Amino acid sequence: MKFLKLISLFLCLSSQAVLAQKSMNYEAKDVGLAIPRVENDEAVVIICTPDINSLSFESTMDKTVEVYNTVQESSFNYYFLKFVVGNLYRGRKLEVKVDGYDKTVIPIPLNAKEVLSFYVYDPDGSVGVGCYFQNRNEGNELLTKSMYSEAKEKYALALECSDKPADSDLEKRLEDIDMCIFLRRKADRAFGESKYQQAEEFYKEVLAINANDAYCQGRIDDCEEAYGNICRKVYGRVTDDDGDPIAHAEIKSAVEVKKNKYEGEKSLGYTDDNGRYELLVRQENEVLEFSKLTYRPVYHHVSNDSIVELNVALKLSKGAIGLGVGLKLLETLE
Repeated sequence: MKFLKLISLFLCLSSQAVLAQKSMNYEAKDVGLAIPRVENDEAVVIICTPDINSLSFESTMDKTVEVYNTVQESSFNYYFLKFVVGNLYRGRKLEVKVDGYDKTVIPIPLNAKEVLSFYVYDPDGSVGVGCYFQNRNEGNELLTKSMYSEAKEKYALALECSDKPADSDLEKRLEDIDMCIFLRRKADRAFGESKYQQAEEFYKEVLAINANDAYCQGRIDDCEEAYGNICRKVYGRVTDDDGDPIAHAEIKSAVEVKKNKYEGEKSLGYTDDNGRYELLVRQENEVLEFSKLTYRPVYHHVSNDSIVELNVALKLSKGAIGLGVGLKLLETLE
């Protein structure tokens, strides 16, 4: 059983590792390098990649892939691969492998003495991916750090690049950045005016656009703490069923112990001889318990208004009612 658990754990971790892999992109590209001569039944594939990557190769139709030359030039690595061609190799695919990435599969329908060249790169990288993707990806990294102005500059540069794709998403990202900046300003202003609930909502709207905004995440915690520390005035009168005042009834903050079931926790004060009370209650105390010996406790939700009047009527507990009936019975017997 223990062995099976270990196997299950290994498979789970392995699957997570696979899911965490990134993907490389490729595109046909003339590398502009001289190609050594090859035999009549051979062809060449050239793979270009930024020199931060180290590649290995496999083929779907060859036992091994012959890398007959490598060249490093201008921060790029060039791999020269030689293949035998012919009808037996129709449908051949080249598998390019890089540590930390899924394998990249490139169809290579080769003819004799043909040269195919491809550029293999990380589309989310910032090296060797072209003007557009370099600025876009650097902007993405700045956006995850909530450096909005800097990200806007990078996106603006990317939009000026000649290799910008037709379906660029940067206009939408720039709109999102402007909205994040606008909402953060509104949130900070509301926080400065002690409108903590309103500020929290604005910060949450920012996170709905950019979940990585650590500033807004921290400010939400600040809002909740500040709001919880605000006190509101709660006052009123505690009476019995007949409307007579109950002196020295205790008021406590209450916590929910089960769904819709509360229990008094911390004493906040008592009623005076006329059953009246006046308390300063923190916003975090949403429910109050009113109680006194021989009476059933009563729980009331307190509104968020700065001043709240709350009048409460307590009923005798069953035990107290039974005791009262017994005492009256004794009086009649006497």
